[in-house]
Amino acid sequence: MVSPLRMSLLGLIIISSMVAGATPPDLSTEAQSIEKFDGSWIDPYVKDARIVLIGEEVHGIAEHIKVKGELARRLIDHHGFTHIALEDDRYKVEALSQMLETDEDPETTFARSQLFWCWAVKELADAISFCRNSPNEWTLTGFDVQTPMFALDNLRTNATTQDQNTQTNLLFKIFSIGQDTFDLEDAKIAFESAEKAFANSPFIENEFVHLRRVAEVWAKSQDHGSRMNARDAGMAETIEDILNNDPEARIIIFAHNAHAGYTNYYESFTGGVVPLGKHVADRFQDKTLSIGLVFTTGSILLDPRRREVTGTTTEKMDQLTPDSQAATWNTITQDRWLIIPQQILAQNPSIEIKQFLEAPPPGHFNNYGPAANLAESYDLIVGYKNVLPATPLTK
Repeated sequence: MVSPLRMSLLGLIIISSMVAGATPPDLSTEAQSIEKFDGSWIDPYVKDARIVLIGEEVHGIAEHIKVKGELARRLIDHHGFTHIALEDDRYKVEALSQMLETDEDPETTFARSQLFWCWAVKELADAISFCRNSPNEWTLTGFDVQTPMFALDNLRTNATTQDQNTQTNLLFKIFSIGQDTFDLEDAKIAFESAEKAFANSPFIENEFVHLRRVAEVWAKSQDHGSRMNARDAGMAETIEDILNNDPEARIIIFAHNAHAGYTNYYESFTGGVVPLGKHVADRFQDKTLSIGLVFTTGSILLDPRRREVTGTTTEKMDQLTPDSQAATWNTITQDRWLIIPQQILAQNPSIEIKQFLEAPPPGHFNNYGPAANLAESYDLIVGYKNVLPATPLTK
């Protein structure tokens, strides 16, 4: 049975296609249909990659998370990947991973996890459960550097002396001031004193590394471009820590397209923001694979970040404009598809397709969709004809 939401989406697609204006370039002949939902289509492209970045045009879309789970299981089972890394706080995800070892119901565990809303959803719980059934061992981790409190809680738990308690309380006080008045120099002085107090407790060394990265982000809260640059740099450093500590480690990254790509985003800021994908590609040359995820009807159809007080997802329905990125994706007729931008360009496509891949219209979320140059941003782009919002497990 087709759900009312899918019917409304399909109806909107038909209506939108009749909007007068410029005809978007037809990508239907360039797209390869993905028929199997077991992730096997990725096999020819993995090669010796140590990092596979799997983006998403909009957070909180069920299909994005489902394909992440399929790809992750394939990479773990057949390509020796050892980590799934979420765009969320390292210590929140670490606590979730520990709970998953003892809890029987993954959905209940995810609901208790305090993950960001876009990850505390049934579809991700299902995807992680699917991957946990793999015969191969792997680790669930986080890499975002926006949240200090979970690392601070670890310090407090491990404080055994009066000096350690005093220094931990000072760090709590500094971070509790808030991002708008955060002083990086005060934090650095406090870090030095706290690290001296914990000098004989090397097992909490990573907490201080994480807090320093959070501090770099918070100290730039008045300048959004600088703050996002510090965030992506800190996220990349966290990924590098894992790879540098274990030569055999191979990481699957679940993030937004903006972070997963290779080219700068937020171009409205001077120079834009250097994404996580660019940082790790420079550091681990020829060892990365970046996959952008979109849906052909465009992110204007669903805005899961607009949440009602009940915790349900609010739909946002607008018409497709003929010259939009969404209108071009909408020319693809397959239900699930793959395009390889560089391969298409090498085959001398039409001027319109070449222009779209090299300089597409802005995404709905101010370049938070696929980055400016699709051919330079992602090795692969995967999309769907219709999508639904993910199912929240928390309000």
